[in-house]
Amino acid sequence: MKRNGQRLAWFAVFLTAVCLAGCGGRLEKFTSQDGTAGITLTSEWEGQETRTGGWIGAVKGGKASAVVMQTVKDGGGRTDTEAVQEMLKTDYQVENLEKVENPVVPEGMTRVKAFTFHGTAGDTEVEGYWSYGQTVYAFYSFLYVTEKLDKNALEEIQTAWGSFEEHAPETANRSAVEVTDTILWLNGTHAVRSALQGWDYNLFGGMPANEDTGQTRREILKEEWDVTDKASAEEALRWLAEEGHHGAFEQEMETLKNGGLSDIAETERASYLYGKYDLTESGAQVYAELYTGYVQNGADAVRAWDDSRAMALVEDCYMAGYYTETEALDKSMEIAGRIRSAYGSWDAFIDSYLLGYAYHTGEEGIREREAYGEVKEEAGNPYLLDWNLTLEKSW
Repeated sequence: MKRNGQRLAWFAVFLTAVCLAGCGGRLEKFTSQDGTAGITLTSEWEGQETRTGGWIGAVKGGKASAVVMQTVKDGGGRTDTEAVQEMLKTDYQVENLEKVENPVVPEGMTRVKAFTFHGTAGDTEVEGYWSYGQTVYAFYSFLYVTEKLDKNALEEIQTAWGSFEEHAPETANRSAVEVTDTILWLNGTHAVRSALQGWDYNLFGGMPANEDTGQTRREILKEEWDVTDKASAEEALRWLAEEGHHGAFEQEMETLKNGGLSDIAETERASYLYGKYDLTESGAQVYAELYTGYVQNGADAVRAWDDSRAMALVEDCYMAGYYTETEALDKSMEIAGRIRSAYGSWDAFIDSYLLGYAYHTGEEGIREREAYGEVKEEAGNPYLLDWNLTLEKSW
């Protein structure tokens, strides 16, 4: 959100003066300043300066406004959908977004969602349409605001969104890792993270491997893991395998057990924890679920959180240049063996991953669960592969 704060501030001003507009006129192509994105609107629309190379802004007679927002994926960029939603809520008092079923999907775009909404701009009632998705190159949001989103206006703007074209620059990729079922299976162990980052689970590393993405991963590894070379990477992987959050989890659950939690009925544990420990009600519920998981599966109840991050860490180190392809792939196969010995299905693995996330953050991981469900609906996703797939070395 910090990354595009100034651009969104401009955007809020840009969409302030809107009212009902008519339709018609010949079609005209509107292109972003850097030429990477284009959209077709009628000639009634007039292009507006956006101050950002990959954005497109247009107004129709001061009566309607539309903008295409682009965030390039450089290995660290994230979608600004939350920032846009917050802007709609604060600047337009939008309380509810109404989901559009079967939204228009521009060519080459995935994970597309669309919504209509009602709000206010000053003293004026406004309505609008918001859709977002992503390509291999970038995240996109498309927002249209007018006074009345009638059937004709909705059809016009959906047609415009459907006309979207991307002309992304060619990106160098030094990776030679072939995408086999084995690679896809390995990537499936952290595909939830890839989905939330907007990375491609079909690529080993999630992005084309080059100096730009390598530098971004080096920054991520330094910030999140204090990993700066091969030796520190080995230490981080050792910690995840031997200790990690699953080690602390086991000790904490044993403390709760010895403290009497094992004598409390499962349905009463959250209330018991809330009354005895310095926990919020939601935190007490999380710990009650964690304890139930521990009773059923011991430390494995959360270990997938560590194993998934270990697999992702290996790929990050490959992208950063700390491991060669062969080193990274061999280490991934070792971690995969550990994962398969502990879990019997993708669902069981993800359940453990989400419980580990809850232990680490104190939150339920609603977005993470949704991301898992969304990936499972995509064609060719890793979760279509048999959990017991024979993993074969092709390198």
